[in-house]
Amino acid sequence: ILGWSYYGERCCEYLFGAKGMLPYKLAFILVIVVWFLMYRMPLGLRIRAVGENSSAARSVGENPTKVKLIALGLSGLFASLGGMYLSMGNMQVFIVNMTAGRGFIGVAADAMGRGNPIGAMIASLLFGSANAVANVLQINSFSSDVVMAIPYVVSIAGIIIYSAHEQQVKEK
Repeated sequence: ILGWSYYGERCCEYLFGAKGMLPYKLAFILVIVVWFLMYRMPLGLRIRAVGENSSAARSVGENPTKVKLIALGLSGLFASLGGMYLSMGNMQVFIVNMTAGRGFIGVAADAMGRGNPIGAMIASLLFGSANAVANVLQINSFSSDVVMAIPYVVSIAGIIIYSAHEQQVKEK
């Protein structure tokens, strides 16, 4: 209410838009919530067990289909929050191909984080920093094609370094 009277009709933009901090704070809070859910609650244990070996989970009395549907619903909920921010906060309109390959970067962040929400957040911060550097370089009249490739090059380099490190660990 106070924000509405101070900022007028732009209150939602300051809370949820690119200038607002609420989406970022919510993202960090949700990382902790998801970690707690996955590693400290029975539902997280069930999700991890069914994801690892659904036949073994079925043999101990779990219903893998039910657990998979719950996990799918939760992942859809969190993905929708990201899509809402992208279409309503960052760009404020829906346009075709607005994700611009961010799904690949998300998969790379998950792989580098080894499926752990905190590890994926750290990898996402690295890739987000690469995107911010690309935006700054684009302002300084560097070639836009080269600059727009920076986040993808960083994500591919990160996956290569991560894979090489994992291979060295396996060999030892």
